[in-house]
Amino acid sequence: MSAGIFIGTIIFIGIGIGVTVWLKGVVTKATKNLSDLNDNLLLMYVSVISGTIQFWLLWFCMYMHQLNPIITPVRGHE
Repeated sequence: MSAGIFIGTIIFIGIGIGVTVWLKGVVTKATKNLSDLNDNLLLMYVSVISGTIQFWLLWFCMYMHQLNPIITPVRGHE
């Protein structure tokens, strides 16, 4: 595994943790009824984790595609 993939993965993990901590404060402050707090936090955790994984997968596919680009495709002999 190249260093770029490792560094990019660490960056996405950091962004996911940072957004989770920030949104936990926002959701906790915005929720008036404490009985709804657990449901709101669960929805927030699922949304942030799935969004982070999807963005990481998009970045990973684009990164891997750029490692071996097709500069001049080989065509059949004419």
